[in-house]
Amino acid sequence: MYVLRISSEIIENQSDNNAYEIIQNSSRTVLKNGKSIKDIYKSLQEFNLYSWDVQDNIKSINISTDCMMDYLNVIQSLDQQWALQMIDASAKGLPPSILEGSVFNLGNYEECLSIENTVETIVGQYCIAQTSIIFTANNKLPIFNGICVPHRCSAKDISKIIDFILKKSVLPTSTNVMLCSTNEMYNFRKSDWITISITSVIILWIFICTILDVWMPHLTTNCYIFRAFSLYYNGSKLFKISTSTANSKTITCLNGMRVISILWIILDHRYVLTFMFPFNINNMETKKYLTSLQSTYVTGGTVSVDTFFIMSGFLLTLTFLKQIDRLKGKFPWIMFYVHRYIRLTVGLLVVLIFTLTIAIKIGRGPFWNVLVQNGLVELCEKKWWSALLYVQNYANSDSVCLGHTWYLAVDMQLYVLSPLILYPMWRWKKFTYIVIPILLVILHISTYLIVFLLELKVKYMTTDADQQDIADYNKYYYQPSHTRAIPWLMGVLLGYYIYHLQVPKRLNKIFVFLMWIVSLVLLVAVVMTVYPFVQDDSDPDSGWEPIYIVFSRTFWSIGICWIIFACYTGYGGPINWFLSLNMWTPLCRISYSVYLIHLIQQLMKEASTHTIKYFSPFETFFETFGDVVLTCSLATCMYLCFESPIFNLETWLLKRASSSNREQSQGTINAGLTSSTQALTA
Repeated sequence: MYVLRISSEIIENQSDNNAYEIIQNSSRTVLKNGKSIKDIYKSLQEFNLYSWDVQDNIKSINISTDCMMDYLNVIQSLDQQWALQMIDASAKGLPPSILEGSVFNLGNYEECLSIENTVETIVGQYCIAQTSIIFTANNKLPIFNGICVPHRCSAKDISKIIDFILKKSVLPTSTNVMLCSTNEMYNFRKSDWITISITSVIILWIFICTILDVWMPHLTTNCYIFRAFSLYYNGSKLFKISTSTANSKTITCLNGMRVISILWIILDHRYVLTFMFPFNINNMETKKYLTSLQSTYVTGGTVSVDTFFIMSGFLLTLTFLKQIDRLKGKFPWIMFYVHRYIRLTVGLLVVLIFTLTIAIKIGRGPFWNVLVQNGLVELCEKKWWSALLYVQNYANSDSVCLGHTWYLAVDMQLYVLSPLILYPMWRWKKFTYIVIPILLVILHISTYLIVFLLELKVKYMTTDADQQDIADYNKYYYQPSHTRAIPWLMGVLLGYYIYHLQVPKRLNKIFVFLMWIVSLVLLVAVVMTVYPFVQDDSDPDSGWEPIYIVFSRTFWSIGICWIIFACYTGYGGPINWFLSLNMWTPLCRISYSVYLIHLIQQLMKEASTHTIKYFSPFETFFETFGDVVLTCSLATCMYLCFESPIFNLETWLLKRASSSNREQSQGTINAGLTSSTQALTA
């Protein structure tokens, strides 16, 4: 989970405290300090940056001359709209619903930045003032107020003014002003203009190719470079649905599984962002929901990623064995890797370039710079190379560029190593039935030892999760290939068995019924069994948590493997019918782009938050629906403009380069493309 791994650098703070950790810990502090709520109200009820008391004592506060003059101008110009707006845009007193865990009072960001007094050359500057109420040295309650101040006042000046206002508070306080911004436009760099220029040229070229393909099809048929970029041609491919049932070995149920899994991931990430950034007026309700039984589809939702690992191993094995048999062992290994790299990197490169150039300029808000600039752009400026080399899960696991692409690293690494398993499986049948089970046992034991010895916890998605626990869980278990290879290997075994099955066996109806019951029970149990481990009173020393962490993914894999097997052998029934509906097909083709885009879009939406909101599962589902619609729209554009044209050109070039051995080249393409598009990433 990307947001769970955002490092402490994501929010720059002008003090030694870390704002990101403070924000995450704030709502739980309110809960722990319920007995002192009366003192909290007394301490901050008089918070008003523009009180008359400040005006009378401004010279004794020891702030800069420029700030003092501008501040007095505001106080003395209350008969003018710009001065009233500056006061109106600032938060005053405590945040609403502090008893419900709300610690944010953001004021009006846009109203503040729109202020401009041309006579006095004063413009509005919006800042977040973090006022910590100190109960003990290790027990503080931070309150975040959005304030509007003259642009020549520094964070240090504002802190001094707030400290003066709160000097008579019942409880001691400390102030830190951060995240200040004005209405300045972003400067476009050379890289930005280059990106815009190249994108414009590509769009123009696509427009020309589309016109030629529609009005002069004979030209585009003979000159494939035109057709490769045609929206008409690529759109036809995207929405083409085959109604042929001639190929009985087509496993169409994977389409539905893939789409449902990616939708589950989008929903899960929407909840994660809601929990990790508590811009809610009812954070106590958020905590209650997280630890409830009905939220296990969220807290136990990480197994959706394992479905993709299973499909990746399964489809890779099927296509590999099919092609190596056809080529009689003479497999084109170089193209096996080159095609895979191209398949994954085209979309990733597009998203990476967008992140490094345009992303920061398409929105704004109180937390926009810190979440987008620090959480996305700066990480990718430093670590872009590890993303393109697919090593970020090991090289820099604590600061991953486009952090949700950790899966790509795992999938690519398993793909690179796959011939060490797939070739011996094809060459020696005993290898499959002896070595692979032994390898699975070793992986289970090693993973269990890692989880047990490092005391990793599954309670990383709750509001009480410790930041170090989250970092350790991701670094040592969630991201590494050696701990995530078990579902992939089980998919490999299933692919090997189905490939050699040839004709589906007739199975006993009682056996089929029992297997369906077992598989569905396993799937539901894996998701719901997370419930006791996210409770406040869960026993970390019980010994059951490491067992759940390791074996939950194994049991999930068993359930998914049975569904695939049953659908292939004709025992899928209504489940196979539903998962094989034609409506899933176009969504499958853009699912890789959906995966790459969705979390960036979600994070940008969260970064543009201007005011606190009310949390409820109903509201979250509505937000997720918006995420899905916007992400699918953007993914369709990326598929039509970048992914499909590049793959068209690749196919055409390979055919031209290997016209004397077309079957071999096409076999390589199919082996890489099928496992890439159908197993997709999560």
